[in-house]
Amino acid sequence: MIKRFLAILTSAAVAAAIFVGCSCSEESKVNNSSSTPIDATETTKAYPNITADSAVAGRYVNANYHYSLTIPDDAVDKIAIKGNDSIVYIYDKSILESYDDHHGVLAYIFVDSIEAEIPYTEYKVLGSDDKCNYILSIAEEKRQYDADDKEAKASYQECKGYLDAIAESFTLNNQ
Repeated sequence: MIKRFLAILTSAAVAAAIFVGCSCSEESKVNNSSSTPIDATETTKAYPNITADSAVAGRYVNANYHYSLTIPDDAVDKIAIKGNDSIVYIYDKSILESYDDHHGVLAYIFVDSIEAEIPYTEYKVLGSDDKCNYILSIAEEKRQYDADDKEAKASYQECKGYLDAIAESFTLNNQ
C-alpha cells in the first residue's frame, strides 16, 4: 500500500515538474523570441529558474524580488543584464557575444536573507527590505576574457566604469 502511494505521489510530482517546466519555457519563449519584436517600453522579467534575456531598452526588472536596474543611455549597447529569479549577471556585451555566458561578467547581484550575519565587506549592499538584502559583487577580472585580446581588455575596463551608475539605479519596486 505504501509503495503504491509513493509511486502515485512520485508520478504526480514528475507531472507537476514537467507542467511547470513547460509553462516557464513557453513564457520565456514569448518574452525572448527574436522573431517577436519587443516594445521599447516593455521590460524583461526574470522567471524562476529560467534565464531571461538582457534588459530591454536599458531596463531590467526582476519580477520575483521586485527590483529594477537601469543601464546608462551611453552604455545600452555595451552592457547586458541577464538573470533568473535570485541571481543577476551584468556583462560586457561584446565579450558575452564573443565567448559565452561564463565570460565578460562584470558583476552579479544576489539576494540574501535580512537575518544573515555575513559581513558584506567585499560586497556592496544595494538595498534591503524587511526580508532580503540585495548584494552586488564585483567579478574577478581574471578569466573574463582572453588575456592576449587587447580589445576585449579595453572593452571590459570601459564597461566596468558603468557599474557604479548601474548600482545607483537599483530600485526596489512596490509589491
